[in-house]
Order: sequence, then structure tokens, then C-alpha cells
Amino acid sequence: MTVDLWMTRNLVTIAPTITISAAARVMTQHKVRRLVVVDADHRVVGMVSAGDVARAFPPDLNPASAIVTDRSVPAPVASIMTRKVATIGSGAPIEEAARLLRDRKIGAVPVLQGTRLAGIITESDLFRALVEMGAPGEPGVRVTFELDEGEDAVAAMLELCRGYDVRIAGILSFHHRDARTGDRRRLGVLRLAGDVPEAVVDAIWRSHRRVFTVMRRTASAADESATE
Repeated sequence: MTVDLWMTRNLVTIAPTITISAAARVMTQHKVRRLVVVDADHRVVGMVSAGDVARAFPPDLNPASAIVTDRSVPAPVASIMTRKVATIGSGAPIEEAARLLRDRKIGAVPVLQGTRLAGIITESDLFRALVEMGAPGEPGVRVTFELDEGEDAVAAMLELCRGYDVRIAGILSFHHRDARTGDRRRLGVLRLAGDVPEAVVDAIWRSHRRVFTVMRRTASAADESATE
């Protein structure tokens, strides 16, 4: 999946010449905690956060207060904005955006289409993508198991499920480093949709793979169990 499928498109932007208090009023009006600063050609020249604005305000004046005017703090927002802004292309994989946020320790990154601003991807957008990828509420079974290095996860699961009347909703493989031991291993996640017979799960156990979890969600979505 790519960034453009999950980014926020209708974002609020400001010019670098507006005052800091005007930026605060925009944040309050639109209920946002960060603003992308763009030039006349809609190219990104900076970003300003609610924290940046709060630090620029006098200690006795709340940036969200109704008494704030555009001239309360007359310095231009360009004087406090972050100028070296990390960006990402709209066609980049969603996991690249997640890695960028993690590595830079930031909560959002502007998305570019060429050199022009196309949207913004935030931590909330990534959480939304993760939730949707997990097909929340859909009845079925999810099995997490260990894979050999170089093993084709798709081919392995297709072979295991052959002969059973089941629908494969998704197969995912990834490397995971154990936080306690530091060991790195390759894991697979198989999602089967619908009323999945126990024989399918038994087949995975009999394949001599290390199975970490088996989670079953019923059609009522009220009975979900996990075993290890």
C-alpha cells in the first residue's frame, strides 16, 4: 500500500508571512496541532507545531484564547517554523512513512506529488491503516507462525490450505526482533475469513512450524479467543 491511499488531502496550510498569533488562530479554528507552511507555488518551506507557537507566546497569554488577535504576537511564523522539513512522495510505501516518523521522532510528514504539496501523513493515519489492514470485526481466524528464511510464505500457506473450503483474506511476512533476547526471526501472519474449520489450524500445527498465536473471531464479533 502507498502513502496516497492513507494521507490527509484536505489539509490547512499557511504562508510564512502570517503572524505567529494568526497561525495560533488557524490551529484553534481547525482543531489541528501542526501546520504546513507553503510558498506562493504551494511548495513546502516549513512546518510549525502547536509547541512552537506556545513557546513564542507570552507566558500570560494562551494561544487558544478567544482574546488572541492576528497582531497579538506580530512576528512572522517564518521566525519559528522548522525549515528543514522531512517529506515523502505520494507513491512511497506506507511502511516507509512509518519508518520516517519513527527515525525522525516526528508525528507527521508532508506528502509531495513532484515538488508540490499533495497532503500529509500522520501517526493517526498510520494507525488507521494498521487497523484496516487487520480487517477489524471480520469473522475468521488469524494465525501467527514462524517462517524459514527465504521461504515463500504465500506458496507455503496456499499448499497448507489446499483441499479445505476456506478463503484466504491475507498473508503477511516480516522480520521481528525479540525485545528480550535480541534474536531476529521471520514471522508470518495468515488471515482466513469466514467459518474456518479446526482442521485448517491443525494442518498448520502439523507442518512443524512454531505457532505463536491462533486468534478466532466469530460472526457475532463477541467471542474472540487467543491461544499460544
